[in-house]
Amino acid sequence: MAGNAAGATRTWLPYLAPLLMAVIALPLTGYAVWQSTAWVGVHFPGFLLMENRVIPTVSGFGWPPDKATVFHSEVIAVDRIAVASSGEVFRRLATMTPGMPVEYTLRKEGETKIVRLPLRRFEVGDLLQTYGIILIFGCANLLIGLTVGFLQPQALQARVFAFHSFVAAMYAVTSVFLHHPDFDRLNRLCLLSECLVWATFVHLAATFPVVRGRGNRRGWLLLPYAVSLILFTAVLRGFDARPPDLGALHLGYALTAFALLCVAAAMAYSYWEDRGPRVRLQIKAVLPGLMLACAVPCLVFLDNASTGRELPMQSGLLAALPFYASVAYAIAKHDLFDIDRVVRLSFVYAVVTLVVLSGYAVMLQLGAWLLPASAGRNAVLGALFLLVLAAALEPLRRGVQSVVDRA
Repeated sequence: MAGNAAGATRTWLPYLAPLLMAVIALPLTGYAVWQSTAWVGVHFPGFLLMENRVIPTVSGFGWPPDKATVFHSEVIAVDRIAVASSGEVFRRLATMTPGMPVEYTLRKEGETKIVRLPLRRFEVGDLLQTYGIILIFGCANLLIGLTVGFLQPQALQARVFAFHSFVAAMYAVTSVFLHHPDFDRLNRLCLLSECLVWATFVHLAATFPVVRGRGNRRGWLLLPYAVSLILFTAVLRGFDARPPDLGALHLGYALTAFALLCVAAAMAYSYWEDRGPRVRLQIKAVLPGLMLACAVPCLVFLDNASTGRELPMQSGLLAALPFYASVAYAIAKHDLFDIDRVVRLSFVYAVVTLVVLSGYAVMLQLGAWLLPASAGRNAVLGALFLLVLAAALEPLRRGVQSVVDRA
């Protein structure tokens, strides 16, 4: 009987890690979804604010109008009256009428600028293009990671992937608290997850599709996590400084882009060294999603790490979901003989997505060149693009499908 009890304990032990991640993540996710909906109807400046009055790189696609100027600037005054916290900014705006111009004094990299923006009311559309995208990514990633963790709890690849998905999901979900004036403790979870994401990417690159090293030879994997904790300390110190110092945060963005490239390099090297047909089939399954993850999220992280900062952070999240789904499929799927069909469908999705995103970007750029600047310009262009997309999407999909099938 003692032997049976020990065996039962060993059987359940591998499930403890995904179970613990679920216990932590699910209440936080539910609370974040609830708090995000509380933004609807709130008067806001046309940009979001972190607790330290710094404007994050999460925004609507049509606001603020000059993202490069506004992103990561510190709001030091509203209508020439100094403010001490983001909560104070929102309390002042709550007494004003939407549409009236408000003057903000911004400080960025030692320079002070004054911008005038009409006061806005946070609508459902604003919610969908900011926290909607963020929470869809977080919830989907959490579901994908926990599913793989529970399906194959004893496989090292599954455990590493589940942990990475958990960290990436928490990074997205807890950003809701980072932009809320009343969650000065929970927003630290977002900063911690942000610093850990790149380390878990490196860990995933060392594990999938081929496990590199055995036993003590994998001790070097502790180094990225140690660097992440040091980075987290520096991010906290800079976040609370006056004026805020975001250098460590920008380094974290650059490290995340670097880690994504490490994942791509690990895939390419594993395919080149030819570890067998199963490994190559796994890489084929991941390739379309990896192309999207390197083309879009990597570009967004590099933009946010540089001085440009014109791309909203959430704009690259949905493009990363095919990568997570394909890695989960390659790890959890035992029978890979039908993988060619999955690869074809994934390539079609990846190419159509890139064409649509590229077309939208070109349309906005042409609109900026040819049309006068106005508050509703991007909204009008977006509506026109949706009409064109509704008519052209199915022919575009069939054309891409034909090209991919022939290839």
